[in-house]
Amino acid sequence: MGAENEPKKSVTIVTESTNDDSKPNNDKKKKPTLEEDTENAMSEEDQELKERLETCVSTLLNAESEAEVTIPLRSKALDVIVTELRSATSSMTSVPKPLKFLRPHFVVLKELHATLSEGGDSAGGGGEVG
Repeated sequence: MGAENEPKKSVTIVTESTNDDSKPNNDKKKKPTLEEDTENAMSEEDQELKERLETCVSTLLNAESEAEVTIPLRSKALDVIVTELRSATSSMTSVPKPLKFLRPHFVVLKELHATLSEGGDSAGGGGEVG
């Protein structure tokens, strides 16, 4: 009867969770991020368009300063981007896919345009890329 007056001590038990087949699986699928969701939802044609535009952007920027990426090649890459944008914006019911795909590259393309515009005025390039 003396045990009734003694303070009770709490004990914390830590267990590791294991994937047990006897327990119901309450883990819900992790919701994909917006980028993953659009990657999965893209049709083959959209995926090809995105890859083509990204290739054109990398050719246009020529970040590795590759010698084989000449001014005419960079110009052609820019022409492809312009053509894709013009053909997609003929009907403006929603945001055109080329604009969606070029969104991550907007800042770099804008900076490139600024440097080309500055260099184009002094060199008298007449709209040439490079």
